[in-house]
This record gives sequence, C-alpha cells and structure tokens, in this order.
Amino acid sequence: MQKIKTGMSLGVLCVVISVLSGCATTPKNPADPYEGYNRKMFAFNQGLYTLGDPLLTGYRKAMPDVVQTGIRNVVSNVGMVPTIGDDLLQANFRWAGDDTLRFLLNTTLGCLGLFDVASHVGLYARQQSFGLTLERWSDEPTPYIILPIFGPSTGSNMLGLFPDYLMSPITYTSGSVYWPYQALSQTQRASDVLPQYEILTQTAIDPYVAVRTAYLQNQALQIWQVKHENLPVSDAPMMQSSEANPDLIPGDDVIPGEGGVSS
Repeated sequence: MQKIKTGMSLGVLCVVISVLSGCATTPKNPADPYEGYNRKMFAFNQGLYTLGDPLLTGYRKAMPDVVQTGIRNVVSNVGMVPTIGDDLLQANFRWAGDDTLRFLLNTTLGCLGLFDVASHVGLYARQQSFGLTLERWSDEPTPYIILPIFGPSTGSNMLGLFPDYLMSPITYTSGSVYWPYQALSQTQRASDVLPQYEILTQTAIDPYVAVRTAYLQNQALQIWQVKHENLPVSDAPMMQSSEANPDLIPGDDVIPGEGGVSS
C-alpha cells in the first residue's frame, strides 16, 4: 500500500515534467514560460471543476458547519508536522517554536486538533511548504505551472509536493486511515476554495490570467514572508501590480473584470 501511495505521487510529477520538457516557448509573461501547456491544462481542470461543483455544493449543504470546522482543524493540525520541518529547513527558528507549541496545544487540549485552541492564545496557522523552503534559498522564482486536478503551482511547489508528502504523518498510516482522510480532507479543501475560484474566473475577461495573477501575487507574499521571518507582514512590499514586483509577475497588472485580480 505504501508503494502505491508513493508511486502515485511520483507519477504525477514525472508526467508533468515530461510534458513540460517539450512545451517551453517564448512567453508573453516571463513568469509563465509554459503558457501554451498551462492554458490547455487550465481548460481541462475547469471541466473537472464544473463536473464536481454539484457534489461539492451538496457536501456544503449536507455537512453541518461545526463538522466542517472540525475537519479543517484536524487537517490543519496534521499539516503542522511538515510545517515545523519546513520552518527548520528555512532556518526560521522562531516560527518553528511557535508552530511546535501550536501543534502541542491543539493535539492535547484541542483533542487531536479537533478544536483550534492555539489560535485563542495568538498562535495562528501559517501557509508553509517545501516549495517555499526551496524558494527561501533561491535567488530567482520558479516558473508558473498548472498541475492536473491540483491546479496552479510553480516549479518549486511542484517539486516540494513529494518531500511534504514524506514529512506528513498520514503518509505512514494504514490504507484504512490514509484514503478516507485524503478523500475527506481534499473534499473539504475543494469545497472551501471552489466558490472563491468561481467568483474569480467568472468576473474576469481572461480567467486564466486572473487565476495566474492571484496565485503569483500570493506566492510572492509567501516567499517574502519566509525570507523575512522577523518582520511584520505590514512591511512587505505591495504585490498588487507588476510595477511593484516586476520580476515575479510582469504583464499581470490587472483588476477584476479586466482580465485579472488585485489582492
């Protein structure tokens, strides 16, 4: 069973890398050298999301809010294990201390993460990944890539999927735990994200550019944060325009209804 789970993760990476190796062209946007492939995968994913929307709508209506909150909390708590690992690999030791304390509080007082006790004492969850760890030690951002089913990503985030998979404690559970957990956690994640995604794509002239802009702006802020652990987010440079961050998202200075979004 472990070999099957590992093989699936590696298989996705290998397929995407092999396709991309023959797709690079001179891009309109330097951050998106594989735009031809990405637009095709974007359209493919859009079709899948359309098919899945009725199921996710039914899930949101059938599942009580308190249960959905509990699922989010448990998933977040499990995710703290690779988060702490990435904190340490980034040499962000203050974050590692805070995240370890958050994990211990929620695992014990929070009943294995069912309740988010730590947030009530100022220890909030943070977005973290091995992809950000790679970016932490890199001078240049990696290209924008859309993955099958998973959606928008970057080269570093794609390569970081497998290390994060290896650091997750769920990886080492039996199939009777692993597969139901993945099904429930991914359904909850999709249920939370899809409504916002639909608003974004439905209000833009070019939905592809809108999603790319929003993703890369968010990615730029996350990279800035992991490289400046001790500075408040309020000190981060503005990410709303290509003028403010020309190396990351040139050509994507757009607003809702005009081909993109601003955050």
